[in-house]
Amino acid sequence: MNMKKNITTTVFILLILSVRLFAQNNLTWIINEKVENGYFKNKLEIKSSFSGFTNAIEAAAFFNKIKTNPEILSVEPLGKDEKGNYSVMFKVKEVHNAKFYLNMFNKTGVSYVEINGRKKGIPETLSGIENKHTEAAHQH
Repeated sequence: MNMKKNITTTVFILLILSVRLFAQNNLTWIINEKVENGYFKNKLEIKSSFSGFTNAIEAAAFFNKIKTNPEILSVEPLGKDEKGNYSVMFKVKEVHNAKFYLNMFNKTGVSYVEINGRKKGIPETLSGIENKHTEAAHQH
């Protein structure tokens, strides 16, 4: 009987952990403004949203994780937007390119980015950026 109880408890814990991992793997960084070439090169403050959190506690924990990056000056949660996503304003020490933000959020568990209404995986977006730079270098 004790063995059965241990197995049930273990299965329950694994189920809870897998649900939490699934929720975290579906995080999307949503850039609310229209993004054009060079968008990030003059931004010290970026207001955006994140979807995929199951509650405000998860969102707060994620925003606290962002604060640990030495390039981030501040992270100001702005509550939920009209679509139910968690909005945030973060300020950086110096301007960075899109690659910096995509890599930073990818390392903190964000899988997707939504730019100008189009949602893509972060690896796919990074690959697209690399390809643009390579093509531009070959044209010069």
